Amino acid sequence: NAASSNSSLTIHNILGQTVQTFDASVLTGNSTHTWDGSDSRGRPVASGVYFARLATRDQVATAKLVLLR
Repeated sequence: NAASSNSSLTIHNILGQTVQTFDASVLTGNSTHTWDGSDSRGRPVASGVYFARLATRDQVATAKLVLLR
């Protein structure tokens, strides 16, 4: 049985400003989420470097993203 945990996936720009936030309850283990390159209002963001921050109850992980348009 996979236990669920509350998690938050947040996209930040190079200045550390929050661009998009995804809150969900996910199953433990591997999971995939696709970001469409838009901000929280649905507007496309510029090409550049962004950071994805995944926070769960037990861990925090950050990944570097490069968005090319």
